[in-house]
Amino acid sequence: MVGDPDQSVYRWRGADLRNILEFEKDYPDCRVIALEQNYRSTKRILEIASHVIANNKARKDKRLWTENGEGDKAAVYRAWDENEESGFVAQFVRGLRREGVDYRDVAVFYRTNAQSRVMEDALRRASIPYLIVGGVRFYERREIKDVVAYLRLIVNPFDDVAFRRAVAAPTRGVGKATLDRLGELARASRASLLAACAHLPPDFGTKPRKALEDFARLIARLAERRATAAVARLHRRGRLRLRLQATRSAPTARPKGPRGSRTSRSSSPPPRNSSPIRKRSARPTSGSRPSSIRSRSWRTSTRWMTRRAASP
Repeated sequence: MVGDPDQSVYRWRGADLRNILEFEKDYPDCRVIALEQNYRSTKRILEIASHVIANNKARKDKRLWTENGEGDKAAVYRAWDENEESGFVAQFVRGLRREGVDYRDVAVFYRTNAQSRVMEDALRRASIPYLIVGGVRFYERREIKDVVAYLRLIVNPFDDVAFRRAVAAPTRGVGKATLDRLGELARASRASLLAACAHLPPDFGTKPRKALEDFARLIARLAERRATAAVARLHRRGRLRLRLQATRSAPTARPKGPRGSRTSRSSSPPPRNSSPIRKRSARPTSGSRPSSIRSRSWRTSTRWMTRRAASP
């Protein structure tokens, strides 16, 4: 049996850490061989990890060691939320770039794929090129492209490229042959694909006709609401039943809507040459944050307010 008493990453599949912790009680004649040498991390990283994991009560004591070098000292930044965290990372990367470090020599690690969106937004705002390793960029995911196609078609009914993608998500029984014939009708009448859905000939199939007409009515209803409704309300009222599994587990930026709908604070980039710490709308309660970070936040807020007052 091989295992790590300090990890239980497969608990969601039924793994039980007690299988390792109590193995010697169940099999008293077993021989235990501790694999304590680390070949990847530096001495400083192992020291930090050992001090952190030592706080666990249910564990077997072990001393990790390595023949690698001492390594650089680790730095800790305590952010108030994921937007402040990603802003700090982007500014830190830009600082490294000014010192002559190439972007390809910088890596940002995050624990779950759901965290990539807010980090990508911060890097985009800072004009930092990036590459997602082992995954797909947030705005290149299929479900996100589907939603964007709907929004593009709502804003521009003449966007035939967006029409072809939106009408296929979810599946409505509209295949390539139906779209090709619809395209011929649109070209003949010099209209968009969406407009052609309202003038289908009598010999058009019953099922694709109903699907296209229903889709056109859906887009029309959403277009009527786009001036006042937020994206989340369009999704709910218009019944855009798309799979947003990648975004449900992570906070997402939402335009401000009626009745105080939530708004992301990362909608605009921070002022140039300013701290990534964001201005707060209300003074934090006592003890909710270290005084050093709280004071930095209020100093930043003062600078922002001074700039706004001085601007014409």
